[in-house]
Amino acid sequence: MNCPKKNIARNFSKAVSSYDSFSQVQQQMGRKMLDALPSASFELVFEIGCGTGSFTSLLVSNLSCRNLILNDISEEMINCCRHRFADFSNMEFISGDIEQLSLKVKADLIISNACLQWVSDLPALLSKLILCLNPNGVFAFSTFGPNNLREFKSLGIPQLGYLSTQDLRDILKRTGLKYDFDEMIIRSHSGSALDL
Repeated sequence: MNCPKKNIARNFSKAVSSYDSFSQVQQQMGRKMLDALPSASFELVFEIGCGTGSFTSLLVSNLSCRNLILNDISEEMINCCRHRFADFSNMEFISGDIEQLSLKVKADLIISNACLQWVSDLPALLSKLILCLNPNGVFAFSTFGPNNLREFKSLGIPQLGYLSTQDLRDILKRTGLKYDFDEMIIRSHSGSALDL
């Protein structure tokens, strides 16, 4: 990942009002990830990269969880979530770069949808997060791969340095944890590059 974190936070902060309108692919990814979870009941869920809370809405609609901790690098996204879930008393919000935060969480489920492609050092972050799991806890995440928006690459437009499927498998294997891995290709069509 070559994009400085302050740029990531700034760009997501600017997109708060329009993000949900353009996150259909992320919603599909999130639904598939929720369907793959081994349980639908967790005491404490820790979501990384909650954004505007659109995936969080899927979480609270599909899972039974007593408490949720929501994190995002953008303070504006966190504020959007606070507003969206103002009636929920079981949520805590933590803003900041997940790679830099000192975590004292012990979660039954750590989950992240379409976010971890932004981290600088995925193996280090996974090692850190594994320490935040309760025994028999579950860590689930979805991320984009090197074929994401490949048409842009053919036009010479720079892309993130996405990890390949094999790179992700190798990183997961090194964690020592049992894992499941699935790859999904989503095709969508836009009227123009600007729409996309």
